[in-house]
Amino acid sequence: MITDYRVMASDKVRVEVFRRGIEAVVKPGDVVVDIGCGLGTYAVFACRAGARKVYAVERSDVIIAARQVAKASGCGGRIEFVHGDALSVELPEKADLAITEDFSVVFADPDTERLVSSVRRRLLRKNGRFVPESAAVCAAPVTCRNVYEKLDRLGASADKVCGVDFSATREMAMNSIARAWFRPSQLMGAPKRVHGVEFAAGTPFEFDATLRFRAPKTALVHGVAVWFDALLAPRIRLSNAPGAPRTLWGQGFLPLTRPMRAKKGAAVAVALAARRSRDRDRLWWQWEVTAGGVRADGTTFRSFPMSATSLEAGSRSHRPGLSRDGEITECALRMLGSGCTILEVARGLRRQFPGTFGSVREALSRAGEAGRKFGNLKL
Repeated sequence: MITDYRVMASDKVRVEVFRRGIEAVVKPGDVVVDIGCGLGTYAVFACRAGARKVYAVERSDVIIAARQVAKASGCGGRIEFVHGDALSVELPEKADLAITEDFSVVFADPDTERLVSSVRRRLLRKNGRFVPESAAVCAAPVTCRNVYEKLDRLGASADKVCGVDFSATREMAMNSIARAWFRPSQLMGAPKRVHGVEFAAGTPFEFDATLRFRAPKTALVHGVAVWFDALLAPRIRLSNAPGAPRTLWGQGFLPLTRPMRAKKGAAVAVALAARRSRDRDRLWWQWEVTAGGVRADGTTFRSFPMSATSLEAGSRSHRPGLSRDGEITECALRMLGSGCTILEVARGLRRQFPGTFGSVREALSRAGEAGRKFGNLKL
């Protein structure tokens, strides 16, 4: 785990732009909350920029290392590390500024929207600020034979390997959002802004747009490239656009199930949308490309192997009850809530579910897992 965080910390392009943005926005005496602080890099920047107090929120155990990083960087005294989920933690005071970069390669993601909404409502003062303050989703059709062939790597063998037929999975793969790194010369039209989000204003992440491009050359259109352009502070931007300084994000690639040819100067239309699912828990990306009278589309809805039963389980009127796994978790939480030790929880699980746990030792693992995940730990 720690190596992943060190890789993120080594992304100097991203980290340096955030440092500049934080220094430009933090005011002397500000209370700052760093959401998903990781190793605490941005919390240290905020502290050095003059914040009176920084609350660094992190749900994983990397927070232990972050505390050491802050101390070694001379900022341990003004940073309070809060171990927990930003969606539910409570702070001793409201913050003036929230810092987050918890967004995906294409930015528009329901988890990000839920997080920003919760932070704005629960953790920020009235008229509180964000870094970034806004972000725009941008897109363009793209020609990318190598990226496409890598994604459709079984296509050359007609989706068969050693006599096993994987053709049923192709539609799922070709309706997924992939990560790629494109050159500006691969874009089949000048980039266009699709949607913008103002963090403090609570702009919805959903959008529905139709974009029109003019092909700069004759080539196959393999899909749509998507990226974001974030405004961290006035005149300080961070973008993962093709041609921008390279970051770990790369760009998002929305593939077509069948590439289409576009002639130089021909019109290429792209319909792009992010629509909320019926249970409002997901954003389904949808895309449609038309060129030369040929049309192809895709949607992330098709990328998930779901049955009618699993779809029904998320509906508002469904009464799913608890699975055996849910009953075990409920039992463990009930005992933890009453003040039981992990060993007492394990013994209780063994008595309650003898068919699942053959011994107390087996139940200890599950009890410990519940304690680590849901217990009130002070790391």
